[in-house]
Amino acid sequence: EHERLTADYKALSDTATWRTSRIAELEAVGAESEAHYAAERNAQQQAAFSAAAEASVRESAMKTEIATLEEKLAAAGADLRVAIRVQALAQADLRDVQMRYSEILEIRNQQETLLRRLRPTLEHAFSQIIAQPTSGESAKLIERQARDSND
Repeated sequence: EHERLTADYKALSDTATWRTSRIAELEAVGAESEAHYAAERNAQQQAAFSAAAEASVRESAMKTEIATLEEKLAAAGADLRVAIRVQALAQADLRDVQMRYSEILEIRNQQETLLRRLRPTLEHAFSQIIAQPTSGESAKLIERQARDSND
């Protein structure tokens, strides 16, 4: 019976040793898993912090760019208002010039009409002056003036 108890003791001792060894292995695996998960969690936290910092930097850059674009838009709006005012003035000047040109053209037409109406009278008066006996130089001077006015 002693042998059986010794065998049972040895079997129980081997089982206890194996279980102790197995517990140590599982504790090591658990510790390793815990360390791995802690490292993973730290890496994820660092990635989240980095992403948040990067997002903050991008947000700041975007706000700066938006402010710059708003300033440019305001300046462009001011430039556009000035350009519209200048164009309105130019159009007003153009209308004024067109009106003055129209008036001048009307005056010119009136003068041409008057000259056409007076031409026969002036030609008749000229021919009567030429027909009068005058000194030769006076006739030549009058004739030259008449030719010059016809040109």
